[in-house]
Amino acid sequence: MIRLYAALLAIMVGGSASEVAAQRNAAQRIANPSKCGLSHSRDRRTGLPAPADCRSGLAVEVTGGSVAPQERHTAAITFTTSKGERDICSGILLDDRHVLTAGHCGCGIANSYQVTFSQFARKGDLTSNALEIDGGPILYDPLTCLRGIAPGTDLALLRLKKLVPSDVVPAGYPFFFLASDEQMKPVKEMKVVGFGVTETGGIAVRMKAQVPVLTPDCFDPPYNLYCAPFREMILADREGRANPRDTCGGDSGGPVFARRIVSAPECGILPPEEVLTVTQSEDVVVAITSRAAPFTAASSNQPCGQGGIYTLIGRRSIYAWLDRNHVKPQTCLIRRQ
Repeated sequence: MIRLYAALLAIMVGGSASEVAAQRNAAQRIANPSKCGLSHSRDRRTGLPAPADCRSGLAVEVTGGSVAPQERHTAAITFTTSKGERDICSGILLDDRHVLTAGHCGCGIANSYQVTFSQFARKGDLTSNALEIDGGPILYDPLTCLRGIAPGTDLALLRLKKLVPSDVVPAGYPFFFLASDEQMKPVKEMKVVGFGVTETGGIAVRMKAQVPVLTPDCFDPPYNLYCAPFREMILADREGRANPRDTCGGDSGGPVFARRIVSAPECGILPPEEVLTVTQSEDVVVAITSRAAPFTAASSNQPCGQGGIYTLIGRRSIYAWLDRNHVKPQTCLIRRQ
């Protein structure tokens, strides 16, 4: 869902006239609210679906951002929906075999999933350097595909059949960092990364943006009506930019990073008694892109840019789920010169 609306339409996925036209048509469909369904968000008081936000589907990306070739651990995930349509989400590599994404991205046809860590995720209608997954997606909430997203549970794992290429370093999930209220509140902006729709209608290119924190915990009203306190957060750019920084459709499942000072043993081959502790500033994965924030009322000609809801992963219940599925935590840091 990351709305990195960069001017990349002509170069994104091959650049042919037919592909550019198809992307433009997809962007126009998103901008027309009469053709959009209800959002994944629900009013937590009534349980009723929130108004359509026009951000679901294939045509969606990080807006107001920039290209991100260095974010190699962020993956594009392509799959076929239950309606037979091809769709795209984003994800983050946690170890050498597991990709964490949004739960609603795990509702496609099991054997249709492909994962790529290429900067340009598609070549025409094909996924670039595609990796297959082992079995189907593993949902944090097994009922997600039946009842829709329950706030705070929008997570899924993909297990790759083969280990990732050696040049892709996993981001890891940091056992040494829990995204507690005290740790999150001082952070003013966070980095979002994804392959979703940009402000120019492009898609399937990895983008990033620094998005301001609106609420780190969804505790106060009206935020607590639409997202789960202490299990979700909202990022939204309220600075009056022409292209506000945001996530968008296709960015679902992409990572949110907070810059933190962390300490851990240095990665290497030294015996334990000789390993030194590294203390340095790191991008720590703290959340996964879930859905648009419905109360921010995106306009029909600007379907993204009004704010998004993100699932916080720094919770013991989620770490226990990852551990049950044999995801290896990040236990060391690579020292930077």
